[in-house]
Amino acid sequence: MAEKRESAKIFVPIANQCIGTGIARLELNFNDRRNTLDFNIDIDTLDNILNELNIDKVYFLKIDIESYVSKALSGMIDTLKRLKDYS
Repeated sequence: MAEKRESAKIFVPIANQCIGTGIARLELNFNDRRNTLDFNIDIDTLDNILNELNIDKVYFLKIDIESYVSKALSGMIDTLKRLKDYS
């Protein structure tokens, strides 16, 4: 989830030649690229994704996005407003 629809680079840690043995990072200024693989990915807002899938009700939302919280939250304002209406 993101603050806008765009392309980004995700950095995935590798250890002992295994992928995914740590926390992947989606950061523009990630400088410590030792022992990582990077992939170009498309990211989008939760609001856009739910609208495109015609999902109008969300009863539960669990996200684990570490340092990307503020950017993700700005892309789900409409969804969060609707969640408030269901409580």
